[in-house]
Amino acid sequence: LVAYFWKQLLSKEQGEALTRTIPTQYANVFIDDQDFLYTATSETETSTDEVKKLNALGVNVLRSAEGQELYDKSNFADLEMDQQKGVPIDSRVVDVHVDEDGIISLLDQRRGRIFQYNEDRQLLFVFGNLGEQIGTFSRATALSKLGDRYLVLDSEQNTLTLFEMTGYAARLREAMGYYAQGQYAESVKLWQALLTENSQLSVAYQSIGKTLLQQQRYEEAMDYFEKGNDREGYSDALREYRKGWIRANSGWLLVVVVMLWIGLKVLHRIRKKRRAYRHRPNG
Repeated sequence: LVAYFWKQLLSKEQGEALTRTIPTQYANVFIDDQDFLYTATSETETSTDEVKKLNALGVNVLRSAEGQELYDKSNFADLEMDQQKGVPIDSRVVDVHVDEDGIISLLDQRRGRIFQYNEDRQLLFVFGNLGEQIGTFSRATALSKLGDRYLVLDSEQNTLTLFEMTGYAARLREAMGYYAQGQYAESVKLWQALLTENSQLSVAYQSIGKTLLQQQRYEEAMDYFEKGNDREGYSDALREYRKGWIRANSGWLLVVVVMLWIGLKVLHRIRKKRRAYRHRPNG
């Protein structure tokens, strides 16, 4: 109605230039055990919001409030777009599944890949690809789970591919489980062991950093956050480290401030006397 009203007032050219409001078209939905609605959007105007977690009010709680973090975590699947004849080609998310432990799995039809994230939206695994070999797809259409195994339907090859969890993946999930239950010492041991297998495992560095942050070991936490490329966590640890440093050194800092103030006052008086001496009449 609003658009119709404005078209009556605007010229034909201006009316045709009005942007049409098109409802979001979801490719698939999933309801978790807490009744949150997860949606997969195959086409988005930007490279973000391919996956949403909607509460009862329809608010996407996967997107952080503005200003609450240093970078956008609502960008799922491939972070870099491909180029086809000079045109950017983004991921096409056609399905989403959420485990009982909060692992978010999404299916990218355009690249034939499955992306998995934890509840903090940290990327854990990427598997699958385009092709005709086992484990690859021509047109991946649907994603589901059977026990500990994931199922992917290919509508073009008419196949159903089953992915089993590796020992590495099982140990990673065990570490996340310990952390979620508050058993931080056990989780750190597993994360450290996983880092010997994969020194580039960002989620391990970030999880250890969070544990150290809770233990108020801020300088060590900063080191792990930096290795895990977690700018938000590094900023939190640095802020707490600065507070602790100021509290620990407040005594001599206060002395330095007072001495500087006294020094400035003395310097001001000396300059004032010199000016008065220069302008004194000769007698």
